[in-house]
Amino acid sequence: MKFYTTSSVRNDIEKYRKKDSYSRCCEDLCAFFANKDIEAISMQPKLLGASGKVHFQKSRFASSNSAKGKSNGYRIYYVVEVEHAAVTVIGFYPKTGTYGKDDISNTEYKQIISEYKLEKAGGRLCRHDISNSFLPTHAF
Repeated sequence: MKFYTTSSVRNDIEKYRKKDSYSRCCEDLCAFFANKDIEAISMQPKLLGASGKVHFQKSRFASSNSAKGKSNGYRIYYVVEVEHAAVTVIGFYPKTGTYGKDDISNTEYKQIISEYKLEKAGGRLCRHDISNSFLPTHAF
């Protein structure tokens, strides 16, 4: 399975990793997807939309830096391309703390979808290795 991110997600992750309260965000992100096949990932709880075998999804998961569960964790938006066994993280942010925010607006959702489409078409998505702390491997 292949995992990708948009440039804004990569920038956000770098910013989060510098804060103690989010320092394990990459490990938490890897753990969220670990041991799941593409079908299981495509069936995650919140399906925002689908176009054929492409699913736009939203989930939340706990932060290992906190003992408060999902309510103090992260929110993630991602695209699942079942046919290509590919997942692209298009939005990722903590729910609380310095960088914490509420759910995104429809306008913000449209922006991250647009960014994803532009970066995919332009070959600017970055591939990651979830078995190795989400380290980048190469561009799409």
